[in-house]
Amino acid sequence: MIKDNVRTVSLSELQEVLDNKETFILEVRSDSCKYCTEFEEECLTVNTEEKIELLQMNLSDYDVSEVNETLDYTVEFTPTIMWIQEGKVDNEFPVDVIKRRQELFRQWIDDNFDYHSNK
Repeated sequence: MIKDNVRTVSLSELQEVLDNKETFILEVRSDSCKYCTEFEEECLTVNTEEKIELLQMNLSDYDVSEVNETLDYTVEFTPTIMWIQEGKVDNEFPVDVIKRRQELFRQWIDDNFDYHSNK
């Protein structure tokens, strides 16, 4: 399950994994965001064939401009779920999809693995 591979990171830890060109899922969240909680309750129980780490960055602890600069990407709302491939933001999961979100999240993960393994 994805929830078995969730780790909260600081801004400096995020910079380190980006510099190391790691591949992971990044969730930019906020403590006061009810949609973050809804997404986590629904989607972090997903089982996937491939093991992937989900890193959580809490905007309650940082200014969004710092996070945007670190990612070289614009986070506009929480939650923002991104596929980071070799240290770069590759694409974003559309969290506003409510119907079948768990199934779509699993498919998004599988599709990213398939796409990047065939490059």
